[in-house]
Amino acid sequence: MKMLIGLISPSKLSELSNHVEGYGSCGMTLSEVKFPIEDDRSAMNGARGNKISNYKPMIRFEIAIQDEKADGLVQRLLGNNIIDSNTDCVYIYDLSYGVRVKTGDKI
Repeated sequence: MKMLIGLISPSKLSELSNHVEGYGSCGMTLSEVKFPIEDDRSAMNGARGNKISNYKPMIRFEIAIQDEKADGLVQRLLGNNIIDSNTDCVYIYDLSYGVRVKTGDKI
């Protein structure tokens, strides 16, 4: 199994849900997060010279999916501009296994 973890714009949430639904995932978890952005109005941190950024709202998603379907789902999300290659990101991790809490079954 694979775990896809990524960030998308909140405006893409319904499209993400539509593409993931029925694709064979074992589940999806969503969180609202803030992602730092740099712009011309950013203040300078005098101690280190690093920009203090503004933050924009993003959606963090976590999707558990079968190994053979992971790459296909990522390509589907990229191809339909759900994941914007300029601002969004997705990471793919190996999962040993999952356990359904209600039944105790391994998935």
